[in-house]
Amino acid sequence: MSFSKIQDLACQGKLPNSLLGFPHPICKSCQYGKAHRRSVAAADIAQPIDVGNLNPGDRVSIDQIKSWTPGYINIFKGKPTSAKYHVASVYLDHTSRYTFVKCHYSTGAHEAIEGKKLFERSALTHGIKVKAYHADNGIMSCHDYAECAHANQQAITFCGVNVHGQNGIAECYIHTLCDRTRTMLLHAMERWPDVITLELWPFALKMVADIHNVTPGPSGLSPEEILTKQWARPDRFLDFHTFGCPVFVLDPSLQQGHKIPK
Repeated sequence: MSFSKIQDLACQGKLPNSLLGFPHPICKSCQYGKAHRRSVAAADIAQPIDVGNLNPGDRVSIDQIKSWTPGYINIFKGKPTSAKYHVASVYLDHTSRYTFVKCHYSTGAHEAIEGKKLFERSALTHGIKVKAYHADNGIMSCHDYAECAHANQQAITFCGVNVHGQNGIAECYIHTLCDRTRTMLLHAMERWPDVITLELWPFALKMVADIHNVTPGPSGLSPEEILTKQWARPDRFLDFHTFGCPVFVLDPSLQQGHKIPK
């Protein structure tokens, strides 16, 4: 997130006022994380692909991110596993710009379908039913994925072969998500190199998506507020911590209100 955006949030009272009145600092991790090849001049501008999508769920763009670096899996109980994430699916609602990230072990159709079902269950908790999808001409164009969409009475359209610009909304937001994820990892690795590694990219990617969903856009509303049609708490940003900072788990006895020996 840019420092100007951080200061705008401070003006709205969503971040501490102490962030106001400072010149914009140059962050080394931000400069490295957002470095890319110089873009080529664009051709004629076509009609936006999200024209006519007025309500959340009218159309959702899908795309996948492949990582050459295996990513750790979050485990809440049981034995540790040696399996790693290699792919992440990104679902982006055209109307609200709400982003949902699901990490996968591979690019297989079965995992892509499971990610689709998980996203739809998450949307249904807010009363949103997905009506149509737009995707690249990749794994989403396989027979099983299309049958899953048709069984739920959902339309699905695809880009032309190697014409990724036709899925420009998802491509643009993936570009932003990857830049911010890379920046978070670089900054955390510089501060705590003994612990933070590139294998933590799934956690950073999901945190970036969560921050994006609660950050107000040009309308003054966040993607989460547009999707749910509910105002967010004013202190929503206080739920986030700096990525990679050390935390401590409270002893179960203290959680239950009991004392522990000194």
